Amino acid sequence: MTGGLIVLISGCLGYYFGGYLKKKGENLATHEDIDKLVPQVAAVTQAAKGIEAEISSDVWDRQKRWEMKRDVLFSAARAFASLDDTLTSYGSVFAHKEEPDNLALSEARNKSSRRWFDVSTKFDEARLLVATVCSKETKEAFDSLALVTSEMSQNITRGEWDIYKESRKALALKCFALQAAVRK
Repeated sequence: MTGGLIVLISGCLGYYFGGYLKKKGENLATHEDIDKLVPQVAAVTQAAKGIEAEISSDVWDRQKRWEMKRDVLFSAARAFASLDDTLTSYGSVFAHKEEPDNLALSEARNKSSRRWFDVSTKFDEARLLVATVCSKETKEAFDSLALVTSEMSQNITRGEWDIYKESRKALALKCFALQAAVRK
């Protein structure tokens, strides 16, 4: 019976230790798998964060470029409005026939000429900014408008009123082209 008891105890111990060792082996294998997965998950997380930062940076850059373009276009539109207003008043001052004895008219013409120079210079500065940050089409629309206003001011100075009045139509067309280019 001692032999049977030894076999029975050995069987129980074998069964217990066999299950224990099997479970221990499974845990060890899981631990090894986790140790392999941790660096992989860290690499994936790092890559995801890098992509997220790149996308965020691109969105920020695009937003800042759009804001800069918007500010330049608003500034250029204000410069043009001032230019158009100054051109009209310039024309009204020069519409009077020149009278050498009329000091008030001479002074008004000088003042109007200085204002025209200042405003057209500011418009040229705005055009430079437009050329820097806007599309070629927008730059060309501003350049074309500048050419028409320059010709108009020359016609005013020479007293060529018919040509000046005809130029107003060309100016209006250039304004519409400019608005279309700015809206794009």
